[in-house]
Amino acid sequence: MSMDWGNKLLAMGISIATRQREADAFSFSLELLNLELGEHFVSSGEKLPKPQR
Repeated sequence: MSMDWGNKLLAMGISIATRQREADAFSFSLELLNLELGEHFVSSGEKLPKPQR
């Protein structure tokens, strides 16, 4: 990942954090996405991949 992309992501993070309502909505939508993915894996009988450390 180049520094340019890192700076863009940092700027996005800062702008999202300064608009707390948007940040809350974003994290909420991520939680919904995670729930949907979890239900997909459970209903399809697949095991959820373990996080890599």
